[in-house]
Amino acid sequence: MDVDSKFRTKDPEKAHVFYLPFSVAMVDYVSHVAQKYPYWNRSLGADHFMLACHDWVTVYYFSIIRLIDVGARRQLFPSFPRNSIRALCNANTSERFNPVKDVSIPEINLQTGKLTGFIGGPSASRRPILAFFAGGVHGPIRPVLLEHWEDKDEDTKVHKYLPKDVNYNDMMRNSKYCICPSGYEVASPRIVESLNNGCVPVLISKS
Repeated sequence: MDVDSKFRTKDPEKAHVFYLPFSVAMVDYVSHVAQKYPYWNRSLGADHFMLACHDWVTVYYFSIIRLIDVGARRQLFPSFPRNSIRALCNANTSERFNPVKDVSIPEINLQTGKLTGFIGGPSASRRPILAFFAGGVHGPIRPVLLEHWEDKDEDTKVHKYLPKDVNYNDMMRNSKYCICPSGYEVASPRIVESLNNGCVPVLISKS
């Protein structure tokens, strides 16, 4: 995020929330923050958030709680990490995502690190492809999708993987609908990529 952005400030008195870098040293990091600054103790961590999209985050997060509950650190961190906000790509309540305090973050793959050139596209009337999908074959939906549509319709472009000389984002920009079938991954950037390219995402899930 740009340092000069209106969403970020270097003045803690103006901040609504505080960012906690997620790492394996989280407990020790919070110990340092709590001892050096008044902001964690002021809210017991309720206005501090961590951002993570890895599928192992939930497992690690609650392993920290168990370590605190059974260890000597319980007196130091009675509120951690229960009060802090988790900004996660996996908004799944079965993985203990808490909609009361946690935040769902849309996942996107920025190969250049910037959004420049990756937003928008021609109008629907100027997009020659009706529907498009290209991706790995995993989960119960994708094999069926490929069986029925791969190389069987000129208007519907369904591929396992695109040829090396074909650009993925260009295919989305030239498609009216982008098929987003569920797979085995916890989260996928496909929906956000579709929206950024002006392509209507079509979600297909077994449930």
